[in-house]
Amino acid sequence: MTQLTELRVTMPPTPFTAGFKRIELGAIVLAGVLAVGAMPAVATLGVMNLALAFTMLLLADLVSGVVHWMFDRWGTPETPIVGPNLIRTFREHHTDPLGITRHSFVEANGGPALGSIPILVVGLASPAIVTAGCFWLAGFVFFTNVIHSWAHGQPPRLVRWLQARGVLLSPEHHAAHHTSPHDRAYCITTGWINPLLDSTNAWERLERLVTATVGVVPSRG
Repeated sequence: MTQLTELRVTMPPTPFTAGFKRIELGAIVLAGVLAVGAMPAVATLGVMNLALAFTMLLLADLVSGVVHWMFDRWGTPETPIVGPNLIRTFREHHTDPLGITRHSFVEANGGPALGSIPILVVGLASPAIVTAGCFWLAGFVFFTNVIHSWAHGQPPRLVRWLQARGVLLSPEHHAAHHTSPHDRAYCITTGWINPLLDSTNAWERLERLVTATVGVVPSRG
């Protein structure tokens, strides 16, 4: 199995302050509470959940790509608030791919939990089918970093089996993103959307559109 490794550079480790850790821990707890609140709606849909979960898995893969692209290409580690807490982590990952396997549970999942909270809030204020859809989407969003870390480490046997069959992001598939200049294969939940987006140069087209609209040039590397 392909192992994703690159030379490390001298960039200091991401500062994980106690204050930010408390925010992320609170986000994980709140996301869990909201998810429990959505479960009754999910239960009412029965087997329809299969189609709904599959659809939301596709959407979660796309969402992971958009978020990944945003933090890889826009702003710097010095950008207020998001720079040191989010952008820096994404940029460090290119120079230390195995760093993600050393993150604590809170450090790995706090960011995705923050992203899943508004999805669950919208779901709980909506009809049952929307609530269930938001439940599945939030769940896949929450576990994206775990799935991503599995593509860099030594996951359980079942996960390796799912990776080999293309159900979850595999090391071989994800290796495309870890080839400089790190400008493709952004989707990191299943990777299913990557061939479509990469073959149509969707990210490059989107970058040109953003630059033409607001005059901001994306970062490289």
